[in-house]
Amino acid sequence: MAAMTESSEALNRDYALEAEREATESGMAIQEYQAVLKGAVVTALIPPKHLEGIAAYGVRAVGEVLVRYLVGEAER
Repeated sequence: MAAMTESSEALNRDYALEAEREATESGMAIQEYQAVLKGAVVTALIPPKHLEGIAAYGVRAVGEVLVRYLVGEAER
């Protein structure tokens, strides 16, 4: 059971790192990205789908983060 938890945590870390990389490559400042997350881990706010690849998750998660960012900007 511990090995499964460790591998799940490592996979979630890989997903989160990919989302952060994708965000910065898309032109989002890391501060903007982190502001949208409000201290949460991206995989907690936007969970990976079953069998979703890491690269596909990065693109999808950043799309959702950007929408949240734009909605937040519009509300200000």
